[in-house]
Amino acid sequence: MKAMVIEAYGGPEEFRLVHLPTPTPPPRGAVVRVRAASVNAGDLKRRQGELKLVSSALRPAILGYDVAGEIHALAPDAQGWKVGDAVYGMRSVPRGGTYAEFVALEEGCFAPKPPSLSFAEAAAIPLAGQTALQALVRRAALRKGSKVLLLGAAGGVGSFALQIASAQGAEVDALASPVHEALLRRLGATRVLASTDFDLAKLEARYDIIADFVGSFDPWACRSRMTPRGVFVTTVPSARRFLLSFASKVGIGRRTELFLVKASRSDLDALGALVEAKKLKPVVREVLPFDEVAEAHRRMSGRGNYGKIVLEGWR
Repeated sequence: MKAMVIEAYGGPEEFRLVHLPTPTPPPRGAVVRVRAASVNAGDLKRRQGELKLVSSALRPAILGYDVAGEIHALAPDAQGWKVGDAVYGMRSVPRGGTYAEFVALEEGCFAPKPPSLSFAEAAAIPLAGQTALQALVRRAALRKGSKVLLLGAAGGVGSFALQIASAQGAEVDALASPVHEALLRRLGATRVLASTDFDLAKLEARYDIIADFVGSFDPWACRSRMTPRGVFVTTVPSARRFLLSFASKVGIGRRTELFLVKASRSDLDALGALVEAKKLKPVVREVLPFDEVAEAHRRMSGRGNYGKIVLEGWR
């Protein structure tokens, strides 16, 4: 099979095309023919070596977490699936492996592709959508009437979080570049805050949930802007965030949730249901062929990013 790999940490120029053996299905899992995969911030961090303490040292390394495609082969003990089923899902973090023609997915890591979406649209959802759902609903107990501040609201995760919060009946203040104001209002923002002149200390609002998907703010600095039972939730690690998360679990300070997204069949099904109910739509910024993955990474690292970049089709 074709795959885009890296053999050393560095810039986008490290990618090269190779031919590797097609994987075999894991127990109760499947091998999926990759029709589309999307690019996430974690892909860039892994390529640059920022995740080398937790990611595999094996080379060549195939990056990519999201996938949409068709089941190519099934494990003998896999149940409820047949070859040819259209699915979407993700490889576990930080392993990756979807920048390839085929990928092996474990049981519980994939679900039926939402029928109304193309493969490219579906591939934009799994990692970012599950991150948003798990952050707001599973960790921060989002409910109707919650007042939410989203930091990085136009990004891959933020654009899903905004739609999920809006669908739940929350009141959402969205922080992002002012050039994305129209997009954020279309996705359901109650109020758009411009990141260019944002001053946390001048905010009068108090939030039940502050979600930071870009690492912009310190949980301790946000405590004065949170309700007494407010939650600061983030997926961007740092030593200070880890310590504040640990301290909050023993009753010190405002509650801080630092977590790593996990693949979940039930969460993928929930996201698919929101899509089919027309309450969730991936924001696909552009679609590039797989052999232009280096260019996709360059564009992801530029300023003014929003939504997702998707890879589709081999040339």
